[in-house]
Formats: sequence, C-alpha cells, structure tokens
Amino acid sequence: PTWTETVVETVAGGILTDVTFATDVDSYSDYYIYLAYVKLADDGDDIWFARSTNQSASYAAPYMIGNASTNDRDYGSPSITYGFGGWVHVTWHSGMHDFSDMGILYRGAASRAPLYSSWDATARPLASESNGFREGGPTVAARTGSSELLLTFTVYKPDLNESGIQAVISSNNDRNWLLAMPYTSEFNTCRAYYG
Repeated sequence: PTWTETVVETVAGGILTDVTFATDVDSYSDYYIYLAYVKLADDGDDIWFARSTNQSASYAAPYMIGNASTNDRDYGSPSITYGFGGWVHVTWHSGMHDFSDMGILYRGAASRAPLYSSWDATARPLASESNGFREGGPTVAARTGSSELLLTFTVYKPDLNESGIQAVISSNNDRNWLLAMPYTSEFNTCRAYYG
C-alpha cells in the first residue's frame, strides 16, 4: 500500500498519546474520520478531538472534549465510535495519579460532530471514580442501524485482588446508561445491563 501522511496536530514541547479513530464509512461514501487522543498537561491529562471531512486529506482544528483540570487526576485511554443518527461517541477513563481509583466517562456529539457545541454539555460518569475500584481501558462500539451502544471496560477491586470485564449497553436515543452498575465477586463472567 501507499501511505500519505497528514499532520493533525503538533505540540512543541508537549506529548500526545493514546490516539484512536473511527469513521462513518458504513453510512456515507464521502466518509468522515474522527480522532480522539490524549494531550498531556500539568493540570491533568485531557481528551482532545479532531475531525476530517475529506478522508484524512486535512483536519479541522482539534479541540478539547475532556478537561481533567485538576492536578490530582488524568484522563486517558479514549475510545471513539460513530453511531446511528450521526452521533459520535467517546469514552475514556479518569484516574487519580496514584491509581487509587479510576472511573469511566462518556460524551457524545450530534450531527457528525461539526462543532464543540454539538457535544453533550458535560461528560457523563458511567463508572464512579470514587468507589475504590479501578475501572479502565474502555471500548465503545455502536450499531449503525440502531441506537444501541456497547461499552466494555476492565474492573479491578484492590481490596479483593479481583479483576474482570464489565459490559454495559445503552439501547435508546437518549443514550441512557445504567449508572449504578453493581459488581459481584464473580468476575469470571461478563455481565450486561440494559439502560
């Protein structure tokens, strides 16, 4: 294959990491490309978004969609997907610097994410960052023919030295996820919940 390089963002003296992407190629022949990534910052690492409307020939100016804005935690491990009705969905983890607690956040954008104002007003917590567990490594997926979303992430319970995988489904246009996700000591099976 022949590869063409396109610069999305350059940060002098900074670090960009954890890049993930999605396309809407299953819905449009003139598909867009959506990127989510981490930009390291002194006041907490943040989640940034960029979009190309011309199959990666160029990208609009990136902007922040997840601002950690505190020096005791970081955001990381973003996952992005394109879904039904023109929605772009991003999840990421929020964690204390000492890894004592981590949670999962979600934010969605309407109309193929043309502007910052198309995003939900704030990121929604889907797994608490104050429950003593370490939820991380989120992956979000969407069905193009329905509003169903699937979110998976890992869970570690330090007090029991147990870890496992959690699966959560939202099956409506309001993207209502079950926020109070119960945990059991049987982490050898994946449990699914419907919002």
